[in-house]
Order: sequence, then C-alpha cells, then structure tokens
Amino acid sequence: MIDLAKGIALSSAHIEEAVTSVAPVFISEVDSKVEFTTRFPNMMITLWSLIVLLQKYPSQNQFLDYYLKVHKDVLQNLPQNAVKARVLRTYPSITREVHFYSLVSESCLFNQVEYSIHDDVAQGVDLQVYLRGICYNISCFVLTKRSLHFREIKKSNRHVNIPNSIELPIELSSGKYKNGWVFFDKPHVESLFWKTVDYAWLHYDQHPLDLIV
Repeated sequence: MIDLAKGIALSSAHIEEAVTSVAPVFISEVDSKVEFTTRFPNMMITLWSLIVLLQKYPSQNQFLDYYLKVHKDVLQNLPQNAVKARVLRTYPSITREVHFYSLVSESCLFNQVEYSIHDDVAQGVDLQVYLRGICYNISCFVLTKRSLHFREIKKSNRHVNIPNSIELPIELSSGKYKNGWVFFDKPHVESLFWKTVDYAWLHYDQHPLDLIV
C-alpha cells in the first residue's frame, strides 16, 4: 500500500497548527442541487492531492481555492455560492478524519495503522489498524443529524461486506476545541483501541492481556 503521507509533515500537531491560526469560515447557504448531486467531485480525494502537491496540510482557504480551480468544469452549472458553502462546511469534517488517522498512528497502541483513499471513498473505511497480525477496518463518525443522514445515503450505495468492521461513533461535544475547530482527541483513540481489543476477544478468542502487552 502506498503511504501518501510519507515524507510530509502531517502529524496531528502539524495539522492543528496549519488550520487553527484562523477560525473556520462558513457560508449559511444550502441548495438542493449542490447537496444531492451525484456529480459533486470527491473532497477527500481532492484534499489528498493538494496535500501531496503542497507537501503539507492546506488551510481551509487553500483547499477551497484549489477545489474550485481543479473542478471548475464540473461545477460550472451549479450555484457557486452554494458550492463554496458545501466545501467550507465539509473541510472541518475531512480534516478531523486525517487528523484522527495521524493521532491513531502516533499513539503506538496498534502494531500498524494504514489509510487507503480507495477504501475510504468506496467502502467508508476511515483507517485500518492491526493487532497481532489481524487487520481491522475502522469507520469513525460524529453523531450529528447531517452526518448520520449522509452516512445512511453512502451505506445504501455500497454493497460490499467489510470484514472486521468496527464503528466508532463520536459525540462532537467530546472533541478538543481550538479557535473554533473541533478535533478528535486521545480518549477517542483509547476508545478505539478497547473496541478493537473487545472485537478480537469476541471473534478471534485473543485475550486482552495478549493484546495490550
């Protein structure tokens, strides 16, 4: 698997530093043509392409400018202010995902941590963690009405049975707040670890003491 973050300063601290110097900006406009079109270019793929291009984590404004530029032809017939509103609104969410991937990697609680754009976009797997040679597919999401709504839409479009699938629902209010931004924090990583340990014990008869040493 290709490590997209290799050689890039992409620690959780670097990501926080890159985005929190300026408070997040939002536009209070919603248009159904923008919200529910199936042709809206994937933002996570675009984000990773910009990370690789810049060799660092982009700010919200950098991401917005890049997204509008590279997808200009696809977006030209949509209400532009509503497009900007959706991109600005989604950026904190996908930033939390990348930040959490870095946070889990830094925790050293797992033998290995991986991320795949294909698995993320096609299967909804936010990251993969390994314990004692077994791979677990992790899906983490915030418990908000909007998040759960779009999560159900995405799940209905996927027909793949994902092995060793573990879901980690998170209350946004339990996150770490910094200048208007919200990040998942170390307690969420620990919660993921113990969920994985419980899964390994239940499905693979691996005793927790064998996994935490």
